[in-house]
Amino acid sequence: MTDREAESTGTTFGSPADGNRPALTDVASPQPLGETLRNAHTRVREAENALSRAVRERDYLVRKAVEEGLSKGAVARALGITRQAVYGLLHRTPQAHGTRATEERSPDLVALRRQAKAATSWLSVAIQQTERAESEEVDGMVDGMLAVLALYVAASCAIRALGDDHPAVQRFLGDKEVGHEPLKNSRDLLAHFDAYVAGDGNLQRAEIDGQRRPNPPDARPPLMPMWGGGPEQQLTFITKTWVRSDDGKTLLLDGEPLRQAGVPCMETLDITIDLRDSLRATGEIVGECCKGAGFADRQDVRDLLARAASSAD
Repeated sequence: MTDREAESTGTTFGSPADGNRPALTDVASPQPLGETLRNAHTRVREAENALSRAVRERDYLVRKAVEEGLSKGAVARALGITRQAVYGLLHRTPQAHGTRATEERSPDLVALRRQAKAATSWLSVAIQQTERAESEEVDGMVDGMLAVLALYVAASCAIRALGDDHPAVQRFLGDKEVGHEPLKNSRDLLAHFDAYVAGDGNLQRAEIDGQRRPNPPDARPPLMPMWGGGPEQQLTFITKTWVRSDDGKTLLLDGEPLRQAGVPCMETLDITIDLRDSLRATGEIVGECCKGAGFADRQDVRDLLARAASSAD
């Protein structure tokens, strides 16, 4: 094609330095090309707006999921991103429930929510084990023991979250019937069951100068677990401990626990816990913990607390 022919077609070619690559320029109809560019730009802006809305919706759902108890690891797996990326989303997104964005990063609030989630999880286990124990009636001892262990962990998580000064925690700690003391004693016995079976559990020992001494071989009392069954669901451990005064101190003679004619002076020790009553008491402080964490309005939490507060059928 000659230069004149090229000019007549409205097409120019690049110079040899460009590798003779054609650079097409539509000089015959500039208006349609301009309109096409404007339409393309409009579509790009619409796509950008749609993407921005989708991103905001995703970030809102991520924030809401975390606030309602879903772990950041679970969110990361669902989105196929890293936990660090989830933290980035949370830091740039306002909270779903209208509170300050800085609250999500508050160490106290984060710790409270973690403890609340742990407390509800263990309370759920305690409820299941209690219900199984009730259904088994006379054969429910093992399920009852597992319920005690789960109750103790649930209560411990709630106490740690609320603090010892919280009124609900104060009531729980001061309740000698179904509160912290009988629950802790039962839990300690189960956690160190091998020592109690051998007659040398902590509560079986003599307390001298604030410390409990190991029992000598001739003062190792047996342990008898008992299961009440029926509607009361009482779990009782019967053993012995050294004779004590009214304030719980071991009675001594010349600095040693009392003996008579060489025989240790020991008294019966009953460690009894009613599963349903303890379940209701633990459910109350877990409920307070969930309020502080903002979980109390969740349907699954309400259902869980209702099951903990109910009576045996």
